[in-house]
This record gives sequence, C-alpha cells and structure tokens, in this order.
Amino acid sequence: MSDDTAAPPPIDRTHFWSAVFNDHTLAGQILAAFIESGDESMASLRAADSYRAFKSAAHRLKGTARSVGARSLARQAELAELARDAPEGPRAMRALDALERHWLAARTDAGALAADLS
Repeated sequence: MSDDTAAPPPIDRTHFWSAVFNDHTLAGQILAAFIESGDESMASLRAADSYRAFKSAAHRLKGTARSVGARSLARQAELAELARDAPEGPRAMRALDALERHWLAARTDAGALAADLS
C-alpha cells in the first residue's frame, strides 16, 4: 500500500517562484543567498553565548526562511526565538535540534532547486 500524501517539499514552490517573478537568474541568486545566510544563522545559533544572541540568530533565520517559502523552517525558527532560556538550556537545545533538521531539509531542497536551474 503506497502513501499518496507525501510531505510537501521544504520550500513552497508556488511562493518561491512568485517571489522571484519566475526569473531563473534571480532564482539562482536568491537560492545562493538563502543558503549562505542560513549557514551563517545556523553557525551563530550554535555559537550563541547568550539568550539575546540565540534569539537574534533565530530571528534572522526566520526571515531568511520566509523569503523563499520555507514555512516549516520559519516556524521552527520562530519557536526557537521563544525558547526563553540560555542557549545551553533544555528548551533552546531542543529548538536547535529541530532547527538543524529543518535547516538540512531546506538547504538540501534549495540546492536541488538551484541544480534544476542549470
């Protein structure tokens, strides 16, 4: 028995193509910026030494995710913003674990989208 309700891709294609006006050159640039900015935000989250730094990096990642239609990643980043404990605290650690999974999926999807443009 097969499951016909496969999970949607991490990046909403309708949102993404609308945001880049169906321009393949712009799409490539946006995807590259998404990957670079997301990598930087994730590195900042991992290195955060205060709640303020953690929250700031999560907020940047949320905006980056929203810009390309990575809704699940944006939601996880929003939850991380609300963790309200030190970066090494249990809520922040759970939020970071979830963000790592969602970031990997969105980054992989962005790479696949970019490869399809070539």
